[in-house]
Amino acid sequence: APCGPGAAGDFIALRQRIQKYADAAPAFEAHARRREAMAIAAEADGSNITARENYFIAAVHWGGAQWPIDENNDKNKFYNQRKRECYGKYARLADHRVEEAWIPLPDGKRLPAWLHLPPNYSGGRIPAVVSVPGMDSFKEMGVAMYGDRFLARGIAVLAIDGPGQY
Repeated sequence: APCGPGAAGDFIALRQRIQKYADAAPAFEAHARRREAMAIAAEADGSNITARENYFIAAVHWGGAQWPIDENNDKNKFYNQRKRECYGKYARLADHRVEEAWIPLPDGKRLPAWLHLPPNYSGGRIPAVVSVPGMDSFKEMGVAMYGDRFLARGIAVLAIDGPGQY
């Protein structure tokens, strides 16, 4: 749902391709690579709306590739890096302000987050919600690409991953 109707075909194909647990990461990776390549080509052509949509969808697919991996191994780190890079490129082209954020923890570590400000935000205090995904989700899915229910109401969203998530 956060990706919008333009990604419906991707998810139909993923459901058909994933027959067992071991199929999930490679299937999502293939779709992520395809969407990322589409985003790069669109951006090179100056088609920034198409680019941002494909970067967003690619980030969600890279996150989907992480889902079946239970350890912080090289593959998981690679998928996470691709997810963050694609989402950062989406953020640069988004129709609202999106900022990378890091929440400090007492042990010196930090939680990654994305701060979304409503369209037409011009400064000052506004209400905000914190989006905390469950164990099978991640912060890049916390705000819909278009028509987000909070942003549309002038509410900022801080989307975070909890400790040990993704």
